[in-house]
Amino acid sequence: MRRLAGEEGTCFFCGEEEANVVSAPSDDNDGWRRDWLVCLVCGTSNPRRYRY
Repeated sequence: MRRLAGEEGTCFFCGEEEANVVSAPSDDNDGWRRDWLVCLVCGTSNPRRYRY
């Protein structure tokens, strides 16, 4: 897990700054990278998917 900084680090549910952490990314053969984002304050978690 690594802590996110800046705008990515701000939880979009509770608004706490620099509270988000993400898991190590996993690469898929379809050109997408996936990871898991978790807020350490409110506990909300979401999967993320992005191009690499």
